[in-house]
Amino acid sequence: MITATLVPSVIFGFLLLTDFLAWSRKSSAALPFGTFVALLSMWFGISLPLVFVGSMVGYRKPQLEYPVRTNQIPRQIPEQPWYLKLPISLIIGGFLPFVVIIEEIGGIYIEIWNDLAYYMYLRLLLITILVIVSTIEISVVITYFTLCKEDYRWWWKSFGLSSASSVYLIIFAFHHYIFMGGISGLIPTLIYFYHNIMVSIIYGVCMGTIGFLSTFFFVRKIYGAIKVD
Repeated sequence: MITATLVPSVIFGFLLLTDFLAWSRKSSAALPFGTFVALLSMWFGISLPLVFVGSMVGYRKPQLEYPVRTNQIPRQIPEQPWYLKLPISLIIGGFLPFVVIIEEIGGIYIEIWNDLAYYMYLRLLLITILVIVSTIEISVVITYFTLCKEDYRWWWKSFGLSSASSVYLIIFAFHHYIFMGGISGLIPTLIYFYHNIMVSIIYGVCMGTIGFLSTFFFVRKIYGAIKVD
């Protein structure tokens, strides 16, 4: 149920708040009532049922087996080096993929928010592939070093590492708004930040999922090669 409601409800809540303020000021940016009906229909009529269908299919699949047995008593985790501590890892894990896309993101911001046409889709596809590859590599490498230091708490850490670059997107949006945006007025500002927050959330969830799944299969592979009597 959380899968079907958490991210959509946050995005829909921001949209509803922004549209309510636009409607209260009689702004032309306010969405018509029919748009909200269509969005709710797609959410509860398409997205929600598909989540339940996917859950039913998943429950009928064989249970996932791990290559090694785990101890029921958690072992003590030794002191970790500074570069593997969670805040530092998140900063590193988010910064490197962001470096890959910062130039392209800057160009997209300039064209979209100045009502210009964006047409470099092949370049965007290549950048997308590069950022996915870099996200996977960073998540796998940091998780490997984490396991080498006997820290087995890698599940959420790998997701956080992969999705951390979405925070840099929000920071970049603030930078663009202050120094290069030229956006003024309450409603345009709210619309600007709504779109950026929405993109950052979706980007973070997608990258976090890709990074976690890649790391999960990597960990299964290396532990599957261990011979346990």
